[in-house]
Amino acid sequence: MSVSVSIAKRTDNRPVRGVDPAKLYKGQLYQAISRKLENPLFTLALDMLDLMCRGHIEPGSDAVPHTEMGEGVLLEWTGKGTPMMRDSFNVYLWGEKFGTLHANPRSEGKGLKPDSVALHIDNALLYTDHWYEDLQTVVQACGLYVKNVTRLDIALDGLNYIIDFLNLYQKQFEHNKRVHMKGKARFSAGVLDKTTMRYDHFKIGSGTSEKQISVYNKTKELERSNKGYIEKYWQANGLENGGPACPVYRVELRMRGKAVKEVKDFAIHKLTDYSFLFDLFRTGCNNYFEFTDTTGHRNVSRQAVIELIPFNALGARLLEKVPRPLTDGRYKAKMAVHLTVKDIVLDLIPEATRPEALGVMKEQIERYDLYQWMSRRLPDWLKHYGKLANRQGMPRGGGYGGHCGLMDILDGYAPPPN
Repeated sequence: MSVSVSIAKRTDNRPVRGVDPAKLYKGQLYQAISRKLENPLFTLALDMLDLMCRGHIEPGSDAVPHTEMGEGVLLEWTGKGTPMMRDSFNVYLWGEKFGTLHANPRSEGKGLKPDSVALHIDNALLYTDHWYEDLQTVVQACGLYVKNVTRLDIALDGLNYIIDFLNLYQKQFEHNKRVHMKGKARFSAGVLDKTTMRYDHFKIGSGTSEKQISVYNKTKELERSNKGYIEKYWQANGLENGGPACPVYRVELRMRGKAVKEVKDFAIHKLTDYSFLFDLFRTGCNNYFEFTDTTGHRNVSRQAVIELIPFNALGARLLEKVPRPLTDGRYKAKMAVHLTVKDIVLDLIPEATRPEALGVMKEQIERYDLYQWMSRRLPDWLKHYGKLANRQGMPRGGGYGGHCGLMDILDGYAPPPN
C-alpha cells in the first residue's frame, strides 16, 4: 500500500572526540529509496507518534549540555522545558535527529509521576522503514520503558475528490439535504476562497477531542514546512505532486491516548504494518468521518453508507475495541462498596451474612470495573476504620479486614506499574 524511504546510516559508529556529535551529518542521511508500488490510489503513512515513558533522566545543565547515553544516542539539553516538564532534550542517534525528550515533571498530577518522560519522534524518521528499530535503540540506551501512546497521526494522501465532496456537503440546506454525516463530531470549514468559492481545509472534531480528522492542501503546506522527504515518499509510491495547479490533498486522522487505548490488543510495533495502519484508520473513521445517502430513508441506520475512502475495496477491517465499563450507576456502586467495607471492618455486619455481602460487593466491582479504584482505596479504608474500631473498643472486622475476605477480592488483580 505504501513504502518507506530508507536512511543510510553512518558506517563508523565510534564517537568523534572533540566534535559535537549532534552536528554530524544532520539532515544529510536521506539518500536511498526502497520498494515501489504500481499504480497506487494514495499513500498512507504514520505522521506523528508521541509516547509517555517511565525512567530516570538527569536534569540538564549549561556545564554538561550533551550527554552520551551509549548505543550512539546523545541527549542535547535545550536549556528550557515545557509547562509540564523542567527539561527538554534533542535526541540524536549517530548524529541524526531522532526526536525530542521531555523529562522531570514540575509537579505530579494529570497522570505524571516523578519519573515520567515524554518522547516525541521526529516526523522525518516516521517516513523511513527503520523508525521502530531506532525507537528501541533510544529507549534501551536511555533506560526507559514505554507506558502508552499519547498521540498518533495517520496521513492518507492523494484522494483529492474528498475535498470536492466536503465542499458540496457543506453547501447543503436542510430542505435539500442529500448527504448526512454520522456521529456528533463538529464539522468546520476553513477560510473561503472568494475567487473559487471553495474551502481548502475542513476539520471534523475539535482540537481538544480524543479524535480529529483534518482534510487540507498538503502541497501548499509543504511550501512552508520544507518537508522534502514527504515528496520523496510520494514519488517512491508513484504519487505525483502537481504543484499549485494540481495539489495533493491529505486526510489526516489524529488519535490521542484515550482513543488509542480503546483499540484491543494495540501494540506500537504493529504501526510498522501498513495493513494494520489502514485498519486503524478505518476504525478511527467509523461513525465519525462517515457519510450516508439520505434518499428514501429518514432513519440513519437504514441509509446507505457512502464509501468515501475505499476501505472495503482494499480489504480494510474494523479493529475490535476494548469493552467499555458501565458508567451508569458507577458512583452508586462505589458508595455501596465503600459502605460495605466500613460495615465489615467495624463489625456491623454479622459474620453469618458476611459472605453474602462480600459476594454482592465483588459483583459490583466486576460489573463496573472498579478493581484499580478499589486497590488504591482499600488500604486507606482499612487503616482509617481500623483505628476507629480501636477507639470504640470494637473488634476490627475479623482481623483488620484481611481475614474476613476483603483483601481476597483483589486476588488475581495486577495493578498497572507505578
